[in-house]
Amino acid sequence: MTTIKLKFRPSSVVGKEGTLYYQVIHLRKVALITTGFHIHPYEWDEKHGAICMGGCHETDDGRKSVLRLYQSKVNWKIGRMWNVVAEKEKLAVAYTLDDLLTAFRQIPPFVSVFCYIRLLIDRKMKMECYGTARTYANALRSFEKFLGGNDLGFDDLSGELMREYEAWMLHRGLKRSSASCYMRTLRTLYRQAVEEGVAEEHSIFHKVHVSIGKTSKRAVPIGVIRAVQQLDLSGKPSLDFARDIFMFSFYTRGMSFVDIAHLRKSDLRNGFLTYKRRKTFQSLTIQWERPMQAIVSRYAERTEGSPYMFPILHGDTSVDRSLYEQALQRINRSLKRIGGLIGHSVPLTTYVARHSWASIARNMDVPLSVISEGLGHDSDKTTQVYLASLDTSMINKANKKIISKLRV
Repeated sequence: MTTIKLKFRPSSVVGKEGTLYYQVIHLRKVALITTGFHIHPYEWDEKHGAICMGGCHETDDGRKSVLRLYQSKVNWKIGRMWNVVAEKEKLAVAYTLDDLLTAFRQIPPFVSVFCYIRLLIDRKMKMECYGTARTYANALRSFEKFLGGNDLGFDDLSGELMREYEAWMLHRGLKRSSASCYMRTLRTLYRQAVEEGVAEEHSIFHKVHVSIGKTSKRAVPIGVIRAVQQLDLSGKPSLDFARDIFMFSFYTRGMSFVDIAHLRKSDLRNGFLTYKRRKTFQSLTIQWERPMQAIVSRYAERTEGSPYMFPILHGDTSVDRSLYEQALQRINRSLKRIGGLIGHSVPLTTYVARHSWASIARNMDVPLSVISEGLGHDSDKTTQVYLASLDTSMINKANKKIISKLRV
């Protein structure tokens, strides 16, 4: 027979916090294990053997947050202790209190929600997945604001809390698509925590919106691509460079700017360009075409002695990120100016080239699976989101045909 309880020992010094500890009894032998947490006597509920939030002053939200985190950590640890006991019982072999204590010492430390997400952000930064790290950081920042900066354990996450968070975001004026993006990111982080054994699986996202909605229109028709290609930019080197990056992305099946910036000369071999997407680490191979070579050749002098194809990065990995982001901002500003010069209403960015390649391929009846593979997507679902935001002219044309059938 085993019992595990949370206990409180008051301090012998008046006014000083007492100590919380676990009392483990097995076969009439007793062991006391400190939690490392200290609370005041009025913060302890002796009847229920739990931390009492009611003892705090109503305005002392900071202290309540600390106590909630204590209780979350304690609940987590006791749950893991009982798991150890259950495993011992399954073996149907006699075990001692010392055996339990040895197993308890091997329980990994508790990880809070905020701490765990920061850990994943740090992992992505080390992997140089800066875009994903930024997405995680934005989601964490939003969730922290909702909780008033009060950290909590994964056991404290619930479906009700997620619904409250969703309502909070919408009441603050966030679009449904933005709120869904934050929620979807949290779900990804939560699933990762479950996979790593940090959290237990519960359907906490069941009643909130996590679906990917239609994105704003980013694709442009082939006529706009042709206008960009043929625009006279003589004497405008910054615009010319932006146009070259835009066209190179289009020629290479919508290659992302981060991948263009990190392309190395050694990636081109025997007429094929092979590289790994920095977002998904998927390896892609593209047949090298004359328009691609024409663009790269224009910068051969500026990249002499550099391992990179384009004069964006300089080989120092410690500053790669800042160089890449600054270059992206400059190029997108130039592309917007180019859009104005050709009289197009959709703001041009490097991402427009990627969406446009998918749009034009779809309009040429290229199968979805082929477009998905060309873009380097993990699944056709992501590609479908791209295509859902395309020009509605095809739908309007189909509707016109349907209506015409009603005419006598």
